[in-house]
This record gives sequence, structure tokens and C-alpha cells, in this order.
Amino acid sequence: MNALRGTILLAALSTPLSLTGCGGNGKAPEPRTITVVGQGSVRPKPDIVILQLGVASRNASLETAQTNAVKKMQGAITALRGIGVGEDEIQTTDYSVDKYTVKPRRARAQTMYRVFTAVSVRTALVDKAGKIVDAMVHQGVNSIDGPTFGLKDQPKARREAMELAFKNAQQDAERLAKAGGMRLAGIQTLTIGGGYEGYNGLYDQVALARPTPVAAPMAGGPAMPIASGQVRVAATVNVSFRVE
Repeated sequence: MNALRGTILLAALSTPLSLTGCGGNGKAPEPRTITVVGQGSVRPKPDIVILQLGVASRNASLETAQTNAVKKMQGAITALRGIGVGEDEIQTTDYSVDKYTVKPRRARAQTMYRVFTAVSVRTALVDKAGKIVDAMVHQGVNSIDGPTFGLKDQPKARREAMELAFKNAQQDAERLAKAGGMRLAGIQTLTIGGGYEGYNGLYDQVALARPTPVAAPMAGGPAMPIASGQVRVAATVNVSFRVE
């Protein structure tokens, strides 16, 4: 019985001794790493143009205010279709009726009505953006927000930007490792960020057209020159590389 007890105690003591010999505190040593930030961007030509178009009409008669607003918006939509904008590329985004009182000097207060209606246009006719704006002005549209430009295939541009960002990060890490007498031995962690630039780029959310105090149609003028430029899509990666 005593011999058996001695064997068990010896076995129990031998186990922690072997672990201490392998890792000290029982944990594998942390790998050495180099952490870098890589940035990449692409600038494709936009293939979508977005416009917010609104009509405001004021009158002492609600019926007259509504009729004027409806007629102008119907004319604007007809003109858009004539230019080539598809029916599914036009969406109503706002319709409102406001009642208020005006009191001119030395005159009785008068009740007035303001009717506002707006549509959002999202179309591939980028090269006709100026023509669309001109047509809307002549149709009596008195609230125009835009144009803003975007991309049909946003994920493709983002993938290209991410690939470029990772390539730049890897090249920087290789240079740093070489300078320190090391070499890369794989990826430890990788995180991705980035997106569209706010300027000279994409505003990819439909916004409500902002009401305007102007009620009468704007006077037509020379054709409006509109340059679509490029859309900048950027990505950032944070990468930790193991080194040896």
C-alpha cells in the first residue's frame, strides 16, 4: 500500500515539473509582429447621377396651389421621360401642404397655402445631367438639389480599393522587416475600413428635396455645364504580420 502511494505522489509531482520546463508559466511565447496601416483608393468615372427636384406653389386658394404644383411636376416628369429617364428611375420623396397667415401693412390678415412636392431622380444618363437641369428649370421646378454622382457597382470599386490597400500594407511591412533583419511569416490580425469620399464623389442616399421660398418658375438661361469628374472610393487596412 505504501509503495503504491509513493508511485502516485511521484507521478503527480513529475507533471508540473515537465510543464515548467516547456513554457515557464505554461503559455506559449507571444509571436513577434509588425503592424502597419495600408491605404488604397480608386477613381472610376461615375455611371449614376442623382438629382432631387421640387416644386413649391403658394396661393390663397388651396385648390389653386395644388393644381399649380401638380401641373408643374407632371410637366417635369414628362420632360424627364422625354430625355430618356426611365419610369423606375423617378421616385416621389415628399408631398406637403402648409397653411399660414400673412398680414401686409395696413391690410387684413390673409390665409395662404403652400404646396410642395418633390421627386428623386437616379439615372445612368450622366452625360445628360446638364440637359436635365435645364429642362427642369424651364418646366417650373424651383428646387433643385444636386447633381451628385455615384457608381452602379459599388462593391467592385471597394474590392479594388481594398486589394490596393493590402498590397501597400504588405510592401511597407516587408520593407520594415528587412530593415530590422527579419522576414514576414504570415498574418496575425487584419481589419478593414474606409469607404466613399464625401467630396468629388458619391452621396449614395436619397435625400428629401429641400423646400424653397421661391414660388414662381425660374427664368431660363444658357445651358448649364455640368462635369461629372471621378468618384473616389477609398479603403484602409490594419494588418499585423508575424515576423521571424
